[in-house]
Amino acid sequence: MLKTIAMVVPFVFISTFLHASEDVNLTDFSEEHVPSELIVKFKKDSSKNMLRNFSGDIKNRFRSSEALVVKFPSVVDIEKVALDLSLDPGVEFVELNQIYSLQEEVTPNDEEFSMLYGLNKVKAPLAWSKSTGSKDVVVGVIDSGVDYTHPDLVDNYFINQGEFGFDEDGVDLSTNGIDDDGNGYIDDYKGWDFINGDNDPMDGNSHGTHCAGTIGAVGGNGEGVVGVNWNVSIMGLKIFSDAGRTTTEAIIEAIEYSTMMNVDLTNNSWGGGARSASIAAAISEANDNNILFVAAAGNNSANNDTRAFYPATYEFDNIISVASTDSNDNRSWFSNYGKKTVDIAAPGTAIYSTTPGGRYGNKSGTSMASPHVAGLTALIISYFPEADMLNIKNRILHSGDSIDSISTRVLTGKRINAYNALSDDDEAPASISSIDVLEDNDSEVLIQFEQVGDDGFEEEASFYEVRWSLEKIDADNWSNSTFIPLENITLNDESSVEGVLKGLSRERDLFVAVRALDEAGNYSDEPAVVTLPLIEE
Repeated sequence: MLKTIAMVVPFVFISTFLHASEDVNLTDFSEEHVPSELIVKFKKDSSKNMLRNFSGDIKNRFRSSEALVVKFPSVVDIEKVALDLSLDPGVEFVELNQIYSLQEEVTPNDEEFSMLYGLNKVKAPLAWSKSTGSKDVVVGVIDSGVDYTHPDLVDNYFINQGEFGFDEDGVDLSTNGIDDDGNGYIDDYKGWDFINGDNDPMDGNSHGTHCAGTIGAVGGNGEGVVGVNWNVSIMGLKIFSDAGRTTTEAIIEAIEYSTMMNVDLTNNSWGGGARSASIAAAISEANDNNILFVAAAGNNSANNDTRAFYPATYEFDNIISVASTDSNDNRSWFSNYGKKTVDIAAPGTAIYSTTPGGRYGNKSGTSMASPHVAGLTALIISYFPEADMLNIKNRILHSGDSIDSISTRVLTGKRINAYNALSDDDEAPASISSIDVLEDNDSEVLIQFEQVGDDGFEEEASFYEVRWSLEKIDADNWSNSTFIPLENITLNDESSVEGVLKGLSRERDLFVAVRALDEAGNYSDEPAVVTLPLIEE
């Protein structure tokens, strides 16, 4: 059976995060990880000399977290080393260099779908009347590689101009064995293979090529299919072997590379396993550089609110977590969900796209839904090149079509609509004047505020976004505050909104703020803010 993967998961879901403040579960070491290797983060100004006591050699250093990949001799008891390091006050965290594996395919259960129903469902043909994309927009596909020779992808494949062409002596820069652009990677003119450590991200698995086709198979070339973008630049960032296995180290290097190369966004149709502090740091760095991170929500038919699925459930603003729907706008039976942690849905069942060797095929999963959103993200950037990261994300989340099957299963209750996302609406909702706290206890806060409109007070706002912070919140520092879902929402006579906030930190006085959003991703001007006092024991 072909490996038509919807996402990737590690072999196990047992925590592999070790820390001095937690009990260390040594049974983790019976699970899949790179032998004799640990990822270690030392606290600032802490000495790394202790590694010498264990004969550890630094193999790699991550820019985003300053964590080290350390290789120990095979004769060293790696479990004891991990325990000793995790209990040392100079160590911030210790992690295994996990091994991840691609999952077997999710078999479509309905073969009567039209080949490209997904693009029609999300109104891509209407959106193409406004934009068909731009080669200036670069999408990093962090996956099993991309068949950059595929006739439907070759013209939309990214070429690193710093490593491409000929020098004054006629020497081919792409094969001269020199790091011409000084980025630390030799001859990386078409991306990089982080699992094998070379400059050839060719896909020997098919998963990454399939994702790339949905994002940006060339339009109007008379070949096979078309992506959400007719024109785009796809950068292949290979983290999985052809057998479908990768490591924490390869994942981090790919994310850091994409940030260094200043891509506009990455598609991440992989996930699973325990939270990784070092992967989180790499995504955080991308967030700080305004790079969107589109991630598949997972294929366990599970609630991500109660059991996190990483990387989709990391808490950064740049992440868009994507569930899957089918051709009838039902939630795909395999798709993970979460009213707090999964943002939006897109078609992911029986998606027809490119596969290696110039071929095409159907695959199903949230891995297939995620590229629809990544493709839409690139399309929005092409049409609104000056839009900031939050506006682009909000356009995607709040311009979609409300779908009954996911109304209580994803944050927005919506499936993407590409045409609506390219709306030229520039009138923001009116500002909310104030927030009233109706009830306040240790676990829940009931708030009330006025309803406003899509345009000023006209029509209906698409969404009310609530955030909290230990500092006073305004429009300038909005993105520095923490998003919190508004639950159990009630509309009162079309004049006010009530909702419940859960899980707020109450160890100090804090600020809660709310702003309205319209379908074009416009925020109301200044947020309404209320102070919640410290709740003492």
